[in-house]
Amino acid sequence: MSEDLESLIKDVANADRLPEAALRALVPHAGALTVRLKAIARRRMEGQWLYPEEENLLFYGLFVVAAARVHDFWPIWVELLTCSDDGLDGLFGDGAAMSVRNITLGLVADDAGAVADVAAGLEVAAEARAGLVMALARLTCEGRYPRHQFVSLIDALAALEGTDDDDRCKWCVEDAIVLGGVSERRDLLEQLWTTDAFSIWRNADKLEALERLEEAAADPTNVARFHEAGIAAPVDPVDGLRWLKAIELHSDTADDVDALSWREREWLASFLRNAAVPEDAMNFEQLDGFFHALVLGPDIVMPSEYLKEIWGEGPVFDDESQVRKVMALLQRHWNAIAQRNVASVTPAMWIEAHEDAPPPGRYWAMGFSAGVAMRAQAWQGVSVDEGAYMALQSILDLDADHLEAWERTELLDMLGEHVRYLGDFWLEQRTPRQPIRSQKVGRNEPCPCGSGKKWKKCCGAGTPPILH
Repeated sequence: MSEDLESLIKDVANADRLPEAALRALVPHAGALTVRLKAIARRRMEGQWLYPEEENLLFYGLFVVAAARVHDFWPIWVELLTCSDDGLDGLFGDGAAMSVRNITLGLVADDAGAVADVAAGLEVAAEARAGLVMALARLTCEGRYPRHQFVSLIDALAALEGTDDDDRCKWCVEDAIVLGGVSERRDLLEQLWTTDAFSIWRNADKLEALERLEEAAADPTNVARFHEAGIAAPVDPVDGLRWLKAIELHSDTADDVDALSWREREWLASFLRNAAVPEDAMNFEQLDGFFHALVLGPDIVMPSEYLKEIWGEGPVFDDESQVRKVMALLQRHWNAIAQRNVASVTPAMWIEAHEDAPPPGRYWAMGFSAGVAMRAQAWQGVSVDEGAYMALQSILDLDADHLEAWERTELLDMLGEHVRYLGDFWLEQRTPRQPIRSQKVGRNEPCPCGSGKKWKKCCGAGTPPILH
């Protein structure tokens, strides 16, 4: 490989933010890059742990080969979608569905049926399936996939995971009907809206979806709706990363100098899910709550003590390099929380919506509670301040078994303020008090209390003397 290519690969692998120029410069080298990506992808599918730099290169590189239409990468892409233990969450983060749809459109070539086969499979994760179905809706619109088969896929997905608690599959089916203009499945659409998956939808949301459905059904071959939604094979690698660019444009990093990048956060979260980590180890959301309690709490807790709470007897590390990487990321996450706490700004907390898991906020509260338990006696000091006491109780209440949905929503809405209040409370408690010093005042001088009287006629007349 040329030195220029190696330099571009290094720039992409180590990028903290979207490396637009380097990605565009890599497109002419897509063939050589593919060899590197196939090796990394194979290691990932075999269960080997990739470091954040390798995950970064694989993540961004997939958009490069999609933009370059490297169709022979398709078999590897299908394996990634169906063999990944974490459902590609660790690779794509919150942009899994959006990434899958655009990369798929760039790699699929002429075999649109292969997309449907993967989407219908039981082994594909929910977010990946959602991306595949969006891609297939576009292929159907373009006439590259038979419409009747697309409708059959919708029916199959509706029956595949049709239980009320499988919200993601219902959202996927709803999106396919609306985006594909499948008006003959309007009854199915309205049936989906009666399930818990759409309990937060207002009538206005449903009316808007029906309008989109009717527009798509009236002009089914018009691809404009897909362009507006960003559902397209990337011409430029950055085209498929509009979602990430939008996140970066709206993120304020001024007070997060030491914060983990989303790639580092996802890597650490994946490590905590690793089979080599004890089964009862904290996940990243619990870790985040745990660190917040320790950082802003009353006493210093050293790593030698708190690491046992994170993973008990400890994980089996691959090598010393992995140990250093994990410990460095843990320390940086701790430092980022500490920086925000000292600056007295609203904390940046990591709370996820988990499928088939505790409701939002519970994992975070479990971690916070574990941190409080490490210094339970010292935390009793919040009893001197009613606001601090109530803030702590509100956080711990998120771990309750039987909270009503509205109660949990209210507690989550106030969580940031409660954490900030506790941080300010303990900062004040730890701040050394200045000793009270007497101020020597002449008997005939104005009293420093501001009364306008002479000191001997005011505070100086008291017994014993009052100190100012």
